[in-house]
Amino acid sequence: MKKTISIILAGLFCLSVLCACEKKKAEDKTPAVNLTKEYYEDFDYSSRLNDDGTFKDVRALDYVTLGEYKQMKIPADVTDITDKMIQDEIDVLLKNYAEDEKIYDKTVANGDTLNISYVGMIDGVAFDGGTSPDGGVEITVGKTQYIDDFIDQLIGHKPGDRFNVEVTFPDDYEKVKEGTFTVNGKDAVFDVTVNYIIGEKDVLPELTDKFVTENFGDKYKWNTVSGLKKGIKDLLLDQAVSSYIHARLLADCKISEVPDVCYIYQTESMLAYYTKAAKQNDMDFEAYTGKTFEELVADGEEKNKKQAKFSLIIQAIYESDPELKFNEKDVDEFITGFYSGRDPSVAKEQYGQGYVSYVVLNEKVIDYIKDNLIYEDPELELNK
Repeated sequence: MKKTISIILAGLFCLSVLCACEKKKAEDKTPAVNLTKEYYEDFDYSSRLNDDGTFKDVRALDYVTLGEYKQMKIPADVTDITDKMIQDEIDVLLKNYAEDEKIYDKTVANGDTLNISYVGMIDGVAFDGGTSPDGGVEITVGKTQYIDDFIDQLIGHKPGDRFNVEVTFPDDYEKVKEGTFTVNGKDAVFDVTVNYIIGEKDVLPELTDKFVTENFGDKYKWNTVSGLKKGIKDLLLDQAVSSYIHARLLADCKISEVPDVCYIYQTESMLAYYTKAAKQNDMDFEAYTGKTFEELVADGEEKNKKQAKFSLIIQAIYESDPELKFNEKDVDEFITGFYSGRDPSVAKEQYGQGYVSYVVLNEKVIDYIKDNLIYEDPELELNK
């Protein structure tokens, strides 16, 4: 099973973090969004963006009066990352690696839960539905219901044992269809292997240097417990600072109007994301999300409006400061670094020049703000 870590370790991407809801203004009119399924199955992430990552036909400074973004002061309480906060994150992380206890030196008895694999045969031939899935199946002796006395025949065996279980299917096991094979009333032999007996459920792994290296060494370069704790603290700190910057920019910058394209882009990107996720999981959009396109748009309206404002502010800062300009080499270097060596041309082909530039533009502005912060915490100010 693929292991994941909690949200803060997923990569703190500034374009979508921490968009808290705000009260809807009565005078706000929500721009129309494309709600056709076909549009999102092959969504063009760059269709509403210029090649430099700015919104088409939008000069952000026509709508935004910038507040203070250079040398923004960060209060000490924002950057106070406590030991408890770090431990809480570790606890969440370890739960993602919890596994059932596997017992190999015990004889199967009534009430035991165990993992078994099997292949069922009738007249020496395996039949459809008679083979366990990869990884085996979990059953509990005395509770799980199988045909005949299948489960009872497991008692007395040990993990690693391979043996035959003989059963007879009931006459009414499956509906008989003329001209098709049925197991009704037939004798069957199952080639069974007891893989292991399951002891305590969801046992947390021991947090050791070895565990850290095996699971986080390659991706995060954490190879010790102390390194993991420092890494988590740094990520929590970055998250807290990003959240504060996000809130301050929205509070301090004055916006006369948000061009429709900004909101539409945020909303359509959201719908494209869920459309792609549903497809990857071989599910219908509504089955995957539990909502229609219309319902998802309505639920995310305030969040997407706030994110549209934030993106407009970021573009305004970019327009106002020559230091933030970037070129194609900067875009390629960002893609290669962020996606661990990925060919920039592949990302551009998949998402378009406008989108990859949009990502770089946002990252450069946020990084610029972070590089020029003034911390009230003297230790952070000294070490920045």
